[in-house]
Amino acid sequence: MDAPLPGHHRLMITIHLLMCKYCNRFRKQLLIIRQAARIEKPAEDDPCQTASLSKATRERIKKVVKEERP
Repeated sequence: MDAPLPGHHRLMITIHLLMCKYCNRFRKQLLIIRQAARIEKPAEDDPCQTASLSKATRERIKKVVKEERP
């Protein structure tokens, strides 16, 4: 999937995938994962992406982090 293969290797893999249901299932799962990983940018109207912390909250977090450091 990541690199081109010589013709005979590609043919051997294709034949194997026709016979092996487990490898074929794994191949399909990899394709789904690759497609999901290609999603570049979430929707701009997604509240999880547009939410930000208030300045006071950021300062409280910084204070706690500094206090916990040895």
